[in-house]
Amino acid sequence: MCFEKTKLLARVKLFSLLVCKTFFAVSFSFLVLSQATAQAPSNAATLKVTPARCVVFREGQYCDENIQVHWQATRTGSYCIHSDENPLPVECWINSAKGSLVIEKKITKPSRYLLKEKGQENILASDTVTLVWVYEAIRKNRATWRLF
Repeated sequence: MCFEKTKLLARVKLFSLLVCKTFFAVSFSFLVLSQATAQAPSNAATLKVTPARCVVFREGQYCDENIQVHWQATRTGSYCIHSDENPLPVECWINSAKGSLVIEKKITKPSRYLLKEKGQENILASDTVTLVWVYEAIRKNRATWRLF
């Protein structure tokens, strides 16, 4: 009987030791993770494209518009505005935390503009110019009857 009590006591001590080590490991991991997050400042940025919509009379027409792009970042750096239609940047700024530009463009489909750090691929902010029309394009019925 006494042997079983000591065996049970040893198991309880071992279990409490394992629980304590696990708790310490989890607490230490959380501490390291929170310090790493605090040391890596995020570069939140905003990008605003106006007009947000370009309206045409009929579907299939293009919209001739001056697109204004305004951006702002939380820290100074080198940034570029990209369009989803071209892999090359539209314009870049060096040692700047904000900027704007005007693009003269014929819009035939929705255009997405992206703010990226120069030489980087991650997107900091984006905005889209959509194309809407008042009337759908007139479709001619190709199956017409002709007598002559």
